[in-house]
Amino acid sequence: MGTTGERLRAAFRGSFLRSLAILSSAAVIQNALVLAASPILSRLFTPDEFGIAGLIYAIAAVPMTAGSAHYYLAVTQTAKRVEWINVIALSMFFISLTSVLAAIITVIVHFDLLQTGDTGGQLGSLIFWIPGSIFLESSLNIGRIWELRRANYRSLFRNRLIETVSMIAAQVLAGFLGVGPVGLIVGRMLGMGAACADAFLGIIRSIGRRGRRALHIGKMKQLARRYWRFPAYTTPAELLGSLSRQIPPLFLGAYFTVEAVGLYWLANRVLERPSLLFGREISRVLLQELADKQDSSKESLALLAKTTLALTALSLPPFSFVILLGPWVFSVAFGDVWLHAGDYARWMSLISFAQLIALPSRTAALFNGLQRMQALLETGRALAGAAAIAVAAELSGDDIIAMAAFCVVQTVIVLLFVLITFLVAWKRRPPRADLNP
Repeated sequence: MGTTGERLRAAFRGSFLRSLAILSSAAVIQNALVLAASPILSRLFTPDEFGIAGLIYAIAAVPMTAGSAHYYLAVTQTAKRVEWINVIALSMFFISLTSVLAAIITVIVHFDLLQTGDTGGQLGSLIFWIPGSIFLESSLNIGRIWELRRANYRSLFRNRLIETVSMIAAQVLAGFLGVGPVGLIVGRMLGMGAACADAFLGIIRSIGRRGRRALHIGKMKQLARRYWRFPAYTTPAELLGSLSRQIPPLFLGAYFTVEAVGLYWLANRVLERPSLLFGREISRVLLQELADKQDSSKESLALLAKTTLALTALSLPPFSFVILLGPWVFSVAFGDVWLHAGDYARWMSLISFAQLIALPSRTAALFNGLQRMQALLETGRALAGAAAIAVAAELSGDDIIAMAAFCVVQTVIVLLFVLITFLVAWKRRPPRADLNP
């Protein structure tokens, strides 16, 4: 029998734990840098400036989600390298098309070519940053899924640090120069641009000249037909999920003020850290592991349960802390002007917690044929969330009550999705007789 140290070393040599350790260490550094920069940025930019930047992010986030038609996820369902290459090319085609359409719409809105009397409202010429943001963020997802499928976690480690350091440096410099909300927007885009350059240079080196010759329009068409479920089900579900996440800034801007959007934006910037710190990296590694265990329902269910329980244990203490002391924490950390953001954070902690523990279930849904169910639930989530915040805003005229209504409704629906995913995985487990031959 080996010692405890030997057993731990043997466990660490397992692909899941080793991969998770590499990505989690990158996430720890990345999120520590973002959190460390937040008190600086909150004193360099006003809530109004955060609000304007937040609206740009919110508007860009929805079409960005649909930009690739989610064909890039097909690389997790094939072992053929030539198909990986053509899937990436197919995804980039859709991203480019979406970005061009976004640019056309932006020009129409800004110059009021339809003569509606609306020229972008408070955002003005800043809306011209939206198409570029869509293209960069969508492309970055493509670059990272390639390295994920190749299990090149060290490359993903480097890429995340490049994005974060570039973004923070640019935003802090812009804040000292006093350039306003454009500093937050351009800083974020510079970070994504640097990470995109790093990711795609890695792809080009990886596929080589022989891989580039494997690109073929006929092959891309074949793959588009084979993996039609991704644009048919996954894209609408993710699109509606993104819309649900962007409902608060969009509705706060419509019913209240840009300052309210800024308060929400900072609260969300802090509360999404646990998800970025642990949840996304665990889900990405889980995606690779499930791709390798598609024929084992027992192992897939066990992996889903373990990751969900681990996320619950890790996230419950920090979110409980914010619920209890949110306003005090925000006023001390970011300045008195951000006290109200702590009130937002109390309610937002509910949905942040639910979304975090739902990340493994969202990944498992790809391998359990639940895309249609996920799309239906996301439709209900978007509609119910929009209705809740709108009705609460109309009846109360209070932004905190509106945010509370939105968060409670969203939390219930997300937890329902987790429950359904587990029930389906449990139902598909092998019979007991097969488990103990």
